Parts: sequence; C-alpha cells; structure tokens
Amino acid sequence: MDSLKLLFSCTYILLHVLLGVAVSEYLPHSICENSRGNYTSGSTYRRNLDSVLSSLTADTKIDYGFYKLSAGQAPDRVNAIALCRGDLSVDDCRGCIANATQQILEDCSNQKEANIYYRSCILRYSNRSIFHVVETSPSYPLSSENYSNNAKEFIQDVRTLLFRLRGTAAAGNSLKKFATGNETSGFYTIFGLVQCTPDLSAQQCFDCLVKVIPEIPQGGTKIGVHFFAPSCNYRYEVEPFFASTPDSSPSSSPPPSASTQSPPAAITPPPPEGWALFYFFSIIFY
Repeated sequence: MDSLKLLFSCTYILLHVLLGVAVSEYLPHSICENSRGNYTSGSTYRRNLDSVLSSLTADTKIDYGFYKLSAGQAPDRVNAIALCRGDLSVDDCRGCIANATQQILEDCSNQKEANIYYRSCILRYSNRSIFHVVETSPSYPLSSENYSNNAKEFIQDVRTLLFRLRGTAAAGNSLKKFATGNETSGFYTIFGLVQCTPDLSAQQCFDCLVKVIPEIPQGGTKIGVHFFAPSCNYRYEVEPFFASTPDSSPSSSPPPSASTQSPPAAITPPPPEGWALFYFFSIIFY
C-alpha cells in the first residue's frame, strides 16, 4: 500500500513538472473596474445587478452558450454578457456561469463594472453599453510553465493556426463565433481555439482577434497560453482541450494543401514528455 501511494505521488509530481500544470481548470480571474464608479448595498443598481445575474441562464431555450441581458434605467441600468466556450455542453455552460455570478459578486463587491474569466466561460457587466462593441481591455494572459525547445518555429506555427481559425470564427452566426483546429510543429501537435462574443459582426470579430493574437507572449515561447479579452479570446496548447465540433475546419480561407492539412483526430508522434513517462514507469515497475 505504501509503495502504491508513493507511485501515485511520484506520478503526480512528474506530470506536473513535465506537462506544466499552472492553474486549476476552474480558477477564475476577476477584474474590478473602480473607474466606472461604485454602488452600495441595497441600492437600485445592486438590485438591478442581482436581477440580471440571477436571470442570465433562466431562459432554457438558449442552448448555444451566449447570454446578454439588461435591467433598469440609466443611471442605474445594468448590462451583462456571459459567454461559454463553444464546445461546452448546456449543463456545463450553465454551471460555469452560475459559479461566475457568485464569484464576481464576492471579488467585486461594489464596482459598477467587472469582468471574470474562467477557462470555460466569461462574465462581464457594466453600467454602460457593452453590446455590439469591440473591447480588448482589460485582458488577461494565462500561460503554462513550460517552454518550446524551438521557439521561432513554434511561435510561427501557433500564429499560422490562430490566423487560420480567426476567419472561421468571424464567419460564424449571431449564435456562435467559435473555431478550433490543430497544427503540427516538430514533435508537438498544437491545438488552438479562437472565439468572439456573437453579438459582434463578422468584421468586428475579425478585428478583435487581429488585435489580441499579436499579444502571444514572446519571452521564452510558452507551449500553452489562454488569452482573455472582453470581446474575444484565444487559446493554444500541446494537448487536446476541446471537444470535436463541426466548425473545427476552416471555411472562410483557402484550404491548405493535402501535405499540410491536419485532420481533427490526427495521430502524431509522442512528444519528449511521453518518452519520459515511459522510462519513468519502466523504472518503477522493473
């Protein structure tokens, strides 16, 4: 029994080091905007805010992961947007938003404008108009702990993938602007995701992604980044993190040649981390 516990402990530590687990999948990041003013407990603004947040997922006919609601009149009007990752199930989406509505009130207890970013959803509210408007600030980059061993090639392949996906996402409809795909880079297969709030026009979505994708961290070239902005976001990793979706293949840009096209479920050579795990378990069970 002790040896089994030791095995699990060593496995966890090794996985943490090799795969660069930086944060929990559900760890939120809140940004409270003091510049937009504050409200007091029991005020009209707080009542409108409570009404909006409690009603976000009340409409069961909405099953595409995007919610926008307003309550009240100026100057106490509250506008709110919630967006789930495009491949999330309805239940998981509503669960993420439910957590976000609670957490944002704890973190930003009296601010009239706030944003909260989760891996699976984002939530924002304000006393100004936030619908059909491109906003790339406040942003939040979340990076892995590991680095690519060929930074120049890796970052170019990341850009190639994300640039390809942004056209597909922008071509989406008023319910979903979301795209996923992958690109081979040396030993790695890079998995990427881009998304906009679907209240944006195709041009607005494209412009938003044009602004944020150049923000890919350059120093050291991390092998995993999730970049959050209010109107759009992107993510890339060297491991699969999304479900297969119909819009995973690019549709609004010229198709790549057969020699470079990567099917969604392509089998690729294992990265060095895989061999390290193999040797580790070989030693353990020898």
